[in-house]
Amino acid sequence: ESQEAVQRYSKHLQENGIQLDPSAHQALGSIPANDAVEILEFVAENAGHLKSPSAYICGSVSRVSGPNGSADSNWTPESVGMNPQHVPSDITFLERRVLSVNASTQGEQIDLTSYLALRCLPEWHAKEMLDSLQARKGAISSPCNYIQAAVSKIIRGQHGR
Repeated sequence: ESQEAVQRYSKHLQENGIQLDPSAHQALGSIPANDAVEILEFVAENAGHLKSPSAYICGSVSRVSGPNGSADSNWTPESVGMNPQHVPSDITFLERRVLSVNASTQGEQIDLTSYLALRCLPEWHAKEMLDSLQARKGAISSPCNYIQAAVSKIIRGQHGR
């Protein structure tokens, strides 16, 4: 069923003049269909704002699957300056990413309220927001305000308000 939805969204994009290159199709085929559907939904809704939908898809897929196809396989508590005994064994990918972003940031850290806001988004979208935050390091004076405002905007857009 999800694979059918991927094909439906791909066809919808094509019918609306958005051609995906072979690398985008290959990338979408390398991740679970439900993740691919979420990415294609975003592309369909935001196509007018994306310079290159194919590049966006490839980037999003790499964020979903991580380097070499396994999400953040090099992460360790020590890599973010933490005592391994203070990290639960069931730490989530998003929690690891927030710790990594906080460890690489000089100013304001991502707080619990902002982390919880990120959890309201699909995981791929939260990862993308953290990537954007890291890419704009120094240009965003308050990561917490940035995250909370962006999540509010996204949620308003999903509910049509």
